Amino acid sequence: FLYFIEKEKKKKPPSSTFTQMEDDMNAVVECYKAKCSAEGVKTNTGLVKILKEDLVGTSELDLGKCLLGGKGCRIALEAVGEHWDRVEKVSVAQSFLEDNDMIPIIRILEDYSCITSLDISGNPVTDATLPFLKALCEGVCLLYLNTTNTFLSEGAAKSLEELVESNDLQDDPETRSVATKRSRQSKTRKEGKEGLQLLCMAAGGSLCY
Repeated sequence: FLYFIEKEKKKKPPSSTFTQMEDDMNAVVECYKAKCSAEGVKTNTGLVKILKEDLVGTSELDLGKCLLGGKGCRIALEAVGEHWDRVEKVSVAQSFLEDNDMIPIIRILEDYSCITSLDISGNPVTDATLPFLKALCEGVCLLYLNTTNTFLSEGAAKSLEELVESNDLQDDPETRSVATKRSRQSKTRKEGKEGLQLLCMAAGGSLCY
């Protein structure tokens, strides 16, 4: 299903703020490169270009363009999440992600306090991801979720659609703040990592961290 809420275009930030954002993004890039080196993964030059040139001026992160695969997407989202808290839209569309790839990605996105939009279309994920997607929808108040061309059952897709519609009815952009959304997170990143082995095993996968 597709459910989309148009967002108001953001004004260009003041020069001092923009400089700080560039510094933050440089930290993201260095963190990404370090994580790739530590895990023996080749740095994706296309992603580095997106991080350096595109993400500073937008709130959207499209990893589907980069063909990163499961480990690459996880590393990228970890690096962005640790140094950048302005991402509202994330896409991992057509990234060849299976259940044991998607579950840790969803867990990482629980710490993305501003996220309102997620595109996982074109990935062979099944109903094993449903409880984690539901928790994400409820925890960060997703207003858009694209699950087309996945292996989710009709019933699973319908239940997610209802959650997103419910979030839209309850959402108030004038009063919703980052602090409020952070308080709705039920677990910290550390707790998520410590419990990830059990989560992956519950979905029939292997340890992904």
